[in-house]
Amino acid sequence: MPVRVDILASGGVVYVRFDGVVRMDEIGRSMRAYGSHPDFRPGQKQLVDLSRVTGIALDHTGIMSLMAEGMGTLVQPGQEMLLVFWAPTREGQAAARMVTRSWDGNAGVITRVVTDEAEALAILGLQTTSIAALLAEVP
Repeated sequence: MPVRVDILASGGVVYVRFDGVVRMDEIGRSMRAYGSHPDFRPGQKQLVDLSRVTGIALDHTGIMSLMAEGMGTLVQPGQEMLLVFWAPTREGQAAARMVTRSWDGNAGVITRVVTDEAEALAILGLQTTSIAALLAEVP
């Protein structure tokens, strides 16, 4: 499965992991699946794991369109959403840069790109230092 989306109720964090080549249709599918999840709440903090990304097949125009579509669902007016991208590889960092640029100018979206797993978790206010431990609560 190229995209995994889990809403971790105890931490109020959404975990999204991309595997392999990141594609536009996968980003769109993951956003729609997240938006229709029963535990979805606008403004939830998100941890985007790009550690397994091997390439990107994205275009700036398509990303801008998807982010505009998601903006009305993911963040309500007057709300903020924190997106932390864990991108320890060159490919993951390139994907993170493309996506974070698409959020530029949206006052309700705060993005951070980090290469250290523990730092990504700390930014989100989580007490654990590993994603594996965080995911242990997922059924």
